[in-house]
Amino acid sequence: MELIDKVIIISGAGNEMGRELARELVERGNQVAAVDSDRTSLDMIRSGEDFRKDNISLHRTDFNDKGKIELLLREITEYHGRIDILINSAGFISSSASRAVGYTRFGPMENMTEACLPYLKARKEARICHMADLGGFLPFLEGGTTGTLKEETEKLRRNLARTAVGVSLVIAGGTEPSRAAGMILRGIEGGRRKIFIGREAWMMNFLTVLSPSAAARKFNRRDAG
Repeated sequence: MELIDKVIIISGAGNEMGRELARELVERGNQVAAVDSDRTSLDMIRSGEDFRKDNISLHRTDFNDKGKIELLLREITEYHGRIDILINSAGFISSSASRAVGYTRFGPMENMTEACLPYLKARKEARICHMADLGGFLPFLEGGTTGTLKEETEKLRRNLARTAVGVSLVIAGGTEPSRAAGMILRGIEGGRRKIFIGREAWMMNFLTVLSPSAAARKFNRRDAG
């Protein structure tokens, strides 16, 4: 997939990584719908001098409210005409108080994915990218179910195997967002299923296969200090 003249939604776009992805995508000649739940974060994008404002739209929504997400997507398609790619990081924000179980909330990301699927399936070529920091390797507990973002992404890929919608897992750790953004976009263009950015991401991937409990301990030690 060549990242030129595409329409890309970035959910959780207000963080530094989201802003870098939006900037580079716009520079390449794409249209970006930047979505976040925090108005201040969106204002930081709006004030950036590097953006071509006609190629980017800013949207605030509640990722936990499916009705608001449906309205959001109608707004985006009215403005941009279509959706080609969803880069989805809603709900996957680390904090110093995070712990191995209950670290992430998959609901916001799942809501965005489900709502975007009809639009993506209508395209000849489309892609969903689940993006997180190192917490994407760790278990979450939500709605009585346990799992990891890595496992949920694999499940989604299997469900979409007979469609034109590709699925990528992006985990970034220990790399400056300005450098990581280019690496992520090259991975998307190459159709890579797993895009691990930084030595820590590769190490955590290895540890989660070898010993999930050891991976959780390493993350908690890193997060604590």
